[in-house]
Amino acid sequence: MIAMQLMQLMQAYKDSPMLWRKPGFCTVLLFWLVCNWVIASDKNLYLVTGDYPPFSGKQLPQGGMTTEIIIKAFQQMGYLANIEYEPWKRGFTNTQKLLYFGTFPYVKDLEREKLFLFSNPLYSSKPYFFTRQDSNITYEKDEDLQGLTACVPIGYSYREIQSFLDKKIITVEMRPSNDAACFRALKKGRADLYAGNDITGWEIVKKTFGHTNDFKTVGKALKTASYYIIVDKQHPNGRVLLDIFNQGLGELKSKGIYQEIIHRHLNNTQGSH
Repeated sequence: MIAMQLMQLMQAYKDSPMLWRKPGFCTVLLFWLVCNWVIASDKNLYLVTGDYPPFSGKQLPQGGMTTEIIIKAFQQMGYLANIEYEPWKRGFTNTQKLLYFGTFPYVKDLEREKLFLFSNPLYSSKPYFFTRQDSNITYEKDEDLQGLTACVPIGYSYREIQSFLDKKIITVEMRPSNDAACFRALKKGRADLYAGNDITGWEIVKKTFGHTNDFKTVGKALKTASYYIIVDKQHPNGRVLLDIFNQGLGELKSKGIYQEIIHRHLNNTQGSH
């Protein structure tokens, strides 16, 4: 749009060159160009995510399920969402530094709610406890897990296991850099449990080991987890832009686009275990 307007200005200069010599005209023109540049820049957003299949990942089709949802929801509202991929801790820190508009997909917990604004949910899933296939661990009641150790990647929330920590039933012994390292720790007996949604868990196992024979989930599902875009509360336009995104997300759902995206990405994960 700005390029077209510049072409029109060039034509106006050819038609009326004396206009450009009037006092203050160039100042007004410069102000107009800056304002239009700011408006255009405001429609060009940068978000950061990491590797969390099938929700996000540089190597995934369309960058992952939630990535595609975010890009298309913003497109509905005339915005361009540019997605960068960084290790989770770095992306989280850079979002706090306002180097990015937001990061995703994150769950809510009390600590994050103090610091961040949240979009409407991108997707919800049920987490489970993963353990080794040869483990004799059972989980029918919380006390069945007494004395066991969990692995939680650094930067991840304790939300799924917080109640177990509060009751001192399990402890977190390992905080590696990613989910795959947790599964390696399980396999080597360095940790007993990993809590995560079953979709992502099995995808990571398959990607890391090439098969899923060495692991299983135990017991009932944990508290349902919803995933969000999170935006630092210090971002000057955070609430407004999240409202715009939420409206675009609603448009995707009303048009059936959201459901198609979910169906397509989840179908790609079938047969993982």
